[in-house]
Parts: sequence; structure tokens; C-alpha cells
Amino acid sequence: MIRLFTLLFIILCAGGFSDVAIGAPFKMVIVTDPEARAAADRTRQFILSQPPFNRLGSQLEIVILEVSAENMGCRTHPTMPRQISCNYGILAEFGASAGAHRTIGLTSRGSGGAGGSIPIASADAHISVVLHELFHSLGLGDEYKYDQPIERTSLCNPPQKYANLAMFPPDSSYSSEDAARSRHARDIPWFGWITDDVRITTLPGLGTTPGLFDAGKPALYPGGACANWTPTWKPYSGRTIMSDLQNEPVIPPWHQTIILKEMAALRGTAFDLVPETNCPSCANPGD
Repeated sequence: MIRLFTLLFIILCAGGFSDVAIGAPFKMVIVTDPEARAAADRTRQFILSQPPFNRLGSQLEIVILEVSAENMGCRTHPTMPRQISCNYGILAEFGASAGAHRTIGLTSRGSGGAGGSIPIASADAHISVVLHELFHSLGLGDEYKYDQPIERTSLCNPPQKYANLAMFPPDSSYSSEDAARSRHARDIPWFGWITDDVRITTLPGLGTTPGLFDAGKPALYPGGACANWTPTWKPYSGRTIMSDLQNEPVIPPWHQTIILKEMAALRGTAFDLVPETNCPSCANPGD
């Protein structure tokens, strides 16, 4: 039991309670093994090139630390083939020792990824996977539907709460758009972002009609991680980084807002956004 509490404490430290100065740059530490080092270098450049990270300038620092693959202890999860498990204690210790606000594991062993307080990705995974898993650790949930029994029992019983998913049953019918908005204003995390010209109903039912409004505007679309078992809603109908892991990432404004909010909370102060940069190596040249 003492060992368990010690491990949990170490992981919490790596996730958000590291010994770092308030107002210092937000520090990400990528822990990798030598065989995955080239992938780690690409990952660092990739993260720095994506919004909202490409608007943080010197307020974001990403460093890479090498650990042996044996010490990292990563392998494909025995019952969930898309996921990887690692020696989280080792990753957390290295991240905490480097003053990480967020620690990331990148491994040459296994294939896939995993979210949680320490996001993990394999070197052979699409580069968007590490961003997807990182966003899990910063408050965003999957916007695709789970379909495996193990996912239902381990991830949806009960479902976790995320800022980009709303889980509540609709009423049998609604008399008007205004009635639906009044009824569910507190159920929808992004409700304040839904503009008056976007409807959250297809009367008499609940839910925005796909294709009827600007796809870039938040609305109320059915779908998300546990939607096969629990009524679930998401803000966008098109693909995003939380629904598509195999293509160039799409990171909508609501998602960026949540990421910055969570990072600011870990850092202890808000960010001053700067113009976007497409030169990540200039923004963060070394380890």
C-alpha cells in the first residue's frame, strides 16, 4: 500500500506539482529510449508547430531525456491492443527531476498510445497520436465511439468527464430552441461558445443538424467516447485531433482554449499569446 501511494505521489508530481517556479516557461519533458530518439526529436518539433503551442514562444520549453528501453518498461497492453503501458514510476521520476509540468513517454517498444497523467506514444505511431494522448492529459476526451467490451467496462463505467464531451440524456421532445437551451445550459461545457445563429435542436429532438451550420462553430452533435452506452454530445461534427489520429491534426478553438487553461493552471500563470511561428527549431533550439 505504501508503494502504491508513493507511486501515485510521484506521478502527480510529474503531472502538475513539480518543483518549478510560478511564471517560468511551461516545461514538457519527453522521456524516450535511444532507439526512439529520432522520433522524439520529430515529436518535439511537431508539438511546437501546432496550435496553441506555436503561439507560446519562449513560454514553452520542450526537452528530451533518454532512458533505456528496459527501464521504461513499455509494452503493448495485453487486453487493449491500441494501448501501451510503461513503468510510469520511472517516467515520473525523470520528469519531476527535470522540473516538468507535463511528462511524455515515447518508446520503441510496443505500438499505439495511452492517455492519463503521463501520455505515452510509440515511435511507429502516426505523429498525431502523441498530440492526441497529450491532450487527454490536459482535459480532452475521445470524440470517436468506443466499441469494445473492455472499453465499456474500463473507460465508460462510469464515463470520465471531459471539457469537450457532454453526457446527459435528452428529453423526449422540446417545444422550442430556447426551451432546449434553458434546459441544458449547465450540461454543455462549451455552451457559452454556441452562438445564437447555431441551433442545438432539430425539433422536436435535441442535437444540431450536421452540415446546416458553419463546421468551425461549436454546436451540439451526438457522438463521443461512450456514446454507444451513454448519451454523449460533442462540439464539432467534423474530424478533430480527438477523433482522428491518422491525419494532420485539426485543433479547433474550443480545444485550444481548454489546453491553454489547463497548462496555465499547471504553470501557475496565464500565457501571453504571440504570433504563430512555423519555425519551431528557432523557438526551442536545444535540449
